[in-house]
Amino acid sequence: MKKSSIILFIILAIVGMLILNSKTIAKYISESFWEYQLRSDSFYFGSDYLEETVIHNINSFWDGTSVDFNVRNNLNQTVISNDNIEYNILCTIEGAAASYSECRLDGTLSNEASSTLLAAFACVNTTGDQVDVSAYDENNCTLGGYDWLAQIVTNDHYFDVVLTNGSYEIEDVLVTLEVTSTSPYEKIITGDFTLHKTDFVEDTINITYENLTNYDKLTISNLYTIDKCVNITWDSANIRIDAESSEFSYYDTDLSDYINEIELTIPDKESTSFTFYPTDLSATYDETAFTVSETCNN
Repeated sequence: MKKSSIILFIILAIVGMLILNSKTIAKYISESFWEYQLRSDSFYFGSDYLEETVIHNINSFWDGTSVDFNVRNNLNQTVISNDNIEYNILCTIEGAAASYSECRLDGTLSNEASSTLLAAFACVNTTGDQVDVSAYDENNCTLGGYDWLAQIVTNDHYFDVVLTNGSYEIEDVLVTLEVTSTSPYEKIITGDFTLHKTDFVEDTINITYENLTNYDKLTISNLYTIDKCVNITWDSANIRIDAESSEFSYYDTDLSDYINEIELTIPDKESTSFTFYPTDLSATYDETAFTVSETCNN
């Protein structure tokens, strides 16, 4: 074989290998991409106070104490992440108040923090055979034909607004929270908190109802100096609460078994929030959708 023919053969062989390898690499990249998509599609990282599009939280009755927020591993009661989720928190004072105050997270001296939502699983019996499977491990659960399901995990956090210059007084302040998941996937959720300082004592129960991007939020504030039991009712044909019945001292339901009345005790000078979903996504509701009584009936 001539030298030129040998060289041509070698070149063709190399080109063929490159084409074959490029197809293999492309196939690997494609398969890896779809595997990532499938896994990331089951990744849920959220909060009652933060979203990918910033949520505006307003507290018109802030007394200067700690402000609570949370992060969680679910989209709703049934759509839940399966993995541990590592995340970082950054808290920032905005505007003029940043020159004489600082945000401190979870009782520390820092405006930054890191934590992990630890995945939790439990055996769930949907067969109707009345067997108590609550103590089953994964092996006994699956062998018994039951469902080994991820559970909702919520981490509670709080921040404080602390004066760094005694010449000032904190009145109204705007605080921004940014929470970034770092593993297994990256996602950033944000929210700002407009805090209106109040020093007056007003014996009342106050409610606010916010229409957010994917859900609504009812906040109930007890401005009394004593704990108060509160009764709240609404039309469950229009809006439905996303909460466990165990969170209430009493509850009632409509004919379709949707909760439409709750009673709970709120500590003095504290607030609590609940997620609601409208049955008609084009409809909006406000505080007038609720009847609030400061006396519990049950």
